[in-house]
Amino acid sequence: MRALVGDVETLQLSDIQGALTLAGVDMVGIPFPPRNETLLFYQSLETEYRDTLQRDRVNQGFVDAEGSAVWFPEWLRYVLNACSAEQATTRVLIQIRGEGIQPVCAEVAAGVTAFPPRNQSLDFLQALDTFYRDELKRGIELSYVDLEGKAVWLSEYLRLRIEGASGVSARAQVFLQIRDAAGIPGDGTQPVDACAVVRQLGQTPGIIDGQVCLEMGSAVVELDLLDAAGEPAGLCTGTVIAPTAVLTAAHCLAGDIAGARVRTAVGTIDAASIHPIPSYREEEPRSLDVGVIITTENLPLPSFPILTSRSATAGEAGVIAGYGVDRSGRDGVLQAGTVTVDRIDSDFIYTIFEGVGSNTCSGDSGGPLFVQEAGTWVIAEVTSGGDTADCLSGSNDFANLRHAEIMGHVLGLVPAAEQR
Repeated sequence: MRALVGDVETLQLSDIQGALTLAGVDMVGIPFPPRNETLLFYQSLETEYRDTLQRDRVNQGFVDAEGSAVWFPEWLRYVLNACSAEQATTRVLIQIRGEGIQPVCAEVAAGVTAFPPRNQSLDFLQALDTFYRDELKRGIELSYVDLEGKAVWLSEYLRLRIEGASGVSARAQVFLQIRDAAGIPGDGTQPVDACAVVRQLGQTPGIIDGQVCLEMGSAVVELDLLDAAGEPAGLCTGTVIAPTAVLTAAHCLAGDIAGARVRTAVGTIDAASIHPIPSYREEEPRSLDVGVIITTENLPLPSFPILTSRSATAGEAGVIAGYGVDRSGRDGVLQAGTVTVDRIDSDFIYTIFEGVGSNTCSGDSGGPLFVQEAGTWVIAEVTSGGDTADCLSGSNDFANLRHAEIMGHVLGLVPAAEQR
């Protein structure tokens, strides 16, 4: 997923140690959300401006997404603890220079919050942008969200979180406000939250142009592939379909691959055996591309049902997820995004990416394509491949679980897999 997350190499842990944005620590009574959740919100805000508001990526600035997710909440923490806007800005810039966390101006009890006016939030973001340009010597970053939108909606999201809303609830409330402000009429439906689909059965953000998702509790897992010597041989994605079974692509398990480790948010679990579908042939473009990993012990994760009662249909909305390469070239981070089924045949279904929605890329192979069946998100297809190397456009194919040979292979190995 190319989810426009900025580079953070210049941020040091000492710069933000103790900040509520780093770990959600309750400092002087005001419960800020963890930094990663603020970053997830900002990523989804970019997507909302792009897909719903149809904004172009033309807003120039110098602060990346990570910088916004760290330093705006930190500025707000100072303001809510009795600092003036100017005092708060000075303290944040001192932190960025690596001079440590600065004292707040007074300790304010939880529930006593006076949010700054919009113009002060905007003034801080402008000062932060200038600092990144002149002192940190950062290059230009392009965004779908203009600076005023960032000031307004980051403030609103953080206000809702401080008042006790969950991350999902706060994000939904902000998006309803955005659509109302833009005069977009409601149709009684809510937009698909791709990350919520990925973790729907959990207890809890490299797809091109999607959201970074929290991994905790997600049944979509990273697969570390191993050769015969036990050495790393690649990365794929898989989905848990039973306590000891992960669904993935055959090409992830074929050739020189002799083993795998399933990486979860709480550790890795070894494969007891790997099972690419026997008919798979790498040299045949239309070879059926599904495989199963059986693990040595139960995975501490929920399972997703598989769709065997029907195929996905042309025009149907879906969600893709994976750990593959994003727009910045990074992999190993769970991301999810939305797609629309373009066409189907007996072996594969296909999507087209032309800059709207999301796309799969290297490392997303084996990941799921979810669709809804009777109100539940289920796995309908498995990511197989695409026709462009840079993943920025083109057609993508997904192995159709409805195919009789694929169903026989998967259910023969995992008879306990839930079917819909």
